[in-house]
Amino acid sequence: MAKPEKRGGRGLGRRSGSWLVASGIAWALAGCFAPPSNAQKVNDAARDLNLAARFGNLEAAAALAAPAVRSDFLARRALWGDEIRILDVELVDLRMEAEGVRAFVEVNVSWMRTSESNLRTTRIAQVWRERDGDWLLTAEERVAGDVGIFGEPVEVLRPAAEPRQFETRRLKALVE
Repeated sequence: MAKPEKRGGRGLGRRSGSWLVASGIAWALAGCFAPPSNAQKVNDAARDLNLAARFGNLEAAAALAAPAVRSDFLARRALWGDEIRILDVELVDLRMEAEGVRAFVEVNVSWMRTSESNLRTTRIAQVWRERDGDWLLTAEERVAGDVGIFGEPVEVLRPAAEPRQFETRRLKALVE
């Protein structure tokens, strides 16, 4: 006697198995194509601006600043790359207004003067606004940490130079 043939494996027809796989793929892809939220957009813009400035690409960074503040933005970073070396930037806080058109970002910047070996850290508060779907930097200020990152006048104290040579003794004077 011939055994009946099983179709589709363990009780599921081939159609239902294919349907499960297709629906799983569709569900996974639906999450990938969700539009980014305003918080994600401003986070990306703030990260792009601060990283571009860190690596010396001030033209790309300035493109993310509002036209009204662009010249001030560039003036505050005039010493970057020459007298000031930026070692790291870290976005530490992001707060959105209830309307979702303004955001407040805080950035920690690790830096040093090229003439010194002291690591300095400054916290910068940035204000971002949404305009026509783009997020632009509209204001920023130093709120904590070391002064001088934006070219503020700072008196750099240097230790007094001490003699680096021992007193000279003449052997001739000791012999006589």
